[in-house]
Amino acid sequence: MYRKEFIKTVSLLTIGTISGSLLNGCAVIKYAQYSIDGNKLVIKKSEFSDMQKFVLLNVSNLPAAIYLRRNENDAFTALLTQCTHKGCEVDPDYDMLSCPCHGSKYSSAGEVISPPATEPLKKFDVLTDSENIYIII
Repeated sequence: MYRKEFIKTVSLLTIGTISGSLLNGCAVIKYAQYSIDGNKLVIKKSEFSDMQKFVLLNVSNLPAAIYLRRNENDAFTALLTQCTHKGCEVDPDYDMLSCPCHGSKYSSAGEVISPPATEPLKKFDVLTDSENIYIII
């Protein structure tokens, strides 16, 4: 391969990789609407589109948002997005939550993947029916 062709090929590969990373990083995070019924947050299942794995809920009396993830078989997981290391709000991604302050990483189930955090994220009990998701707070 000639030098000019090599540089062109490497440049195209680099641009493709950077573009893909930027597109993934620009994914829109949806904040879901909810109502309150006693000690439960009520979220319509319709808040989730076919491609959407999670939504966030801003709840006024909590120190961070709630990460609500749709799992297999119409099961749901609800986690407080407050890092257990120093209390920073973690950033959700498709299958992981990452702390921007000190680098802790959590699974989508809230378990610690990498330190410095040693405790899992706070998990809320979740119930469902045919139309709604109920997070017990």
